[in-house]
Amino acid sequence: MNDALAEEIASLQAVYGDDACVCEPYMSQMLVTLNIAPQRQLRITLPEGYPDCEDGKVTARMLPPVGAQATSRLAEYCDNEVMCGGGEAVVFPLASWVEGELLPTLEETPKQAKSEEQEEELGEQVLQRQWLWFIGFYTKSIRKAFCETAASLGCTGFLMPGKPAVAAVEGTSKQIAEFIRITRTELFASVAPASRKMTLSLLDDPITNRAFTGFDEVDITAAPATHKRKDMADLGGLQTFLESHGVAHAFAHIFQGCV
Repeated sequence: MNDALAEEIASLQAVYGDDACVCEPYMSQMLVTLNIAPQRQLRITLPEGYPDCEDGKVTARMLPPVGAQATSRLAEYCDNEVMCGGGEAVVFPLASWVEGELLPTLEETPKQAKSEEQEEELGEQVLQRQWLWFIGFYTKSIRKAFCETAASLGCTGFLMPGKPAVAAVEGTSKQIAEFIRITRTELFASVAPASRKMTLSLLDDPITNRAFTGFDEVDITAAPATHKRKDMADLGGLQTFLESHGVAHAFAHIFQGCV
């Protein structure tokens, strides 16, 4: 970088900040990157030897890309108004024109199409509630691991073990999908095939609030005098439990076609 260009870059850094303006070699040219506004970047390509060049051409573009009309205006300005040669500085005047004339014609807050990464991030903020039904869920160590795994992934909900067993898992689609994967491939790896049946029942999507604050095992078993099995679930008690958490609608969906 020659002294004239270094002086020009220093002037830009004095206005926009040291980190907002970077000048680096680009093949035989120089590339100036300027964070000219929030979420707006101006990239200026300078010809070899700038500013002491006779035939070189200065080009500029905006990132993220702007509309066709604004792109055309910027190209026309570079072609007609930016005269490179004779040691004349053009970077600062070009940046000033973009800031004063071009940016005001764009949206006040850039609303460019969201990137796939931004869309994914937005999707990860949407909460769901996945209801699960099991033909039976008994083993204490697996029940404990089930709840701990869900909590470790940021999920909330509950597990009602017994016969049948029911669980609700609240979280983002990514969190829930990972939890289901771990449950099927790791937690249930040692469970007899006949006892592995896990049905994905109702999916509440989206939900505005979590109905549960943690992920806990709840004991809702039938009274000993009402059934010979000690681990038989008390469905009436489950219905009351769901009502107390504002999710009573799920009961009919969970058991439809399952029991």
